[in-house]
Amino acid sequence: YRRAAVTSAVRETHDSLMAARSVARLSAAAWGIYKPPAGWNTSSGYDQLMQDAREWTRLGIIDAIAPMVYWRIAATYGARTDFAYLADDHARSVNERHVYIGMSLEHMIANANLGTELPAEIERARAAGAEGVSVFSARLMREQNAWSLLRNGVFAKKATVPGMSWR
Repeated sequence: YRRAAVTSAVRETHDSLMAARSVARLSAAAWGIYKPPAGWNTSSGYDQLMQDAREWTRLGIIDAIAPMVYWRIAATYGARTDFAYLADDHARSVNERHVYIGMSLEHMIANANLGTELPAEIERARAAGAEGVSVFSARLMREQNAWSLLRNGVFAKKATVPGMSWR
């Protein structure tokens, strides 16, 4: 019932935007683990947070999701909370809507690996087929001078804005 109520709220927001003929796009930051694979013993956006972002994209009531995949790329693909596995999982399940993989700088800064991990996660999100990334947080990006790292590296080439053919 609670998951259906959240989906209903997303639908009502979408319908209100459509009725107003708004040019606004509806997106949501969703938990980074939709449903954990067997053996992960982790939280679940679907079961614990009542988020069914995949249903929202299937129903066409949201334009984009930004799953908060705030973990590292694991040494072994598919290991518990592996960024690469989760990016693939989200990117292949968006039903023709956009996915922007969310990543956090906190673990990169804590491990003193920002210069290698951030570009690697961006490249991995691209390899998964995501339309883009969302980085938490702008304050940390500024404090760590990460904008210039990206501008001179993985963001050196100007991006194209992906269209939304359904709009």
